[in-house]
Amino acid sequence: MATPSKVKLPAQLTAVEDLLLWHNVTKSAGVLALATALYVLLEWSGIPLLTWLSNALLVAVIGCALWAFGARFMNSTGPADHLPSILRTGLDEAAVRTLAEKLRVATNDLLALVNALLSGNDLMLTGKAVGALWIIGSVGRIITPMGLLYTAVLGLFTLPKVYEMRKDEIDEYLGKAQSTMQQQLNTGKAKATELYNRLTPKKPARPAASDISKDE
Repeated sequence: MATPSKVKLPAQLTAVEDLLLWHNVTKSAGVLALATALYVLLEWSGIPLLTWLSNALLVAVIGCALWAFGARFMNSTGPADHLPSILRTGLDEAAVRTLAEKLRVATNDLLALVNALLSGNDLMLTGKAVGALWIIGSVGRIITPMGLLYTAVLGLFTLPKVYEMRKDEIDEYLGKAQSTMQQQLNTGKAKATELYNRLTPKKPARPAASDISKDE
């Protein structure tokens, strides 16, 4: 049996990649089971999400306070010793500038996309937007936001691992599907452009300057 090819996820933290690729089966299964339990509780309990969040934060705050109080008497480490360093030191200037630059680029890309959509000049982009919005609206009618979120979490825990196990076959299939889809898109774009040219009235040609001088 061939060894599955290693897959590198676009995750900044190695722990996240190990979790989603099931490098530690016990930890990944535990996190997925916890997410499933939370989904069942939130979806079927009838308690609003805001109430769940406030209660969870309440328990966390009280738990950390009791932990810190007990740590003083037992001379052991408290919650402050296990918190991420960013909570103690904050963001440095370089990190803020890097984040601001990424946000600026992402915002400009979004504004350019909105401009292209609202201008209506790119028929292919408009068709993609219409199709995507129709799919989102259809999915919204059959699944709740919490169910959609859980589906995304379930996909994160299953699709990367399946891809790692069947990478060669999936790449071959995706390559063929992409080639076929590109051919269909090119055909559709050509027909849409032809139809657009037929429906768009042509502007009359302006007379040349030499013709105007002759008439005068």
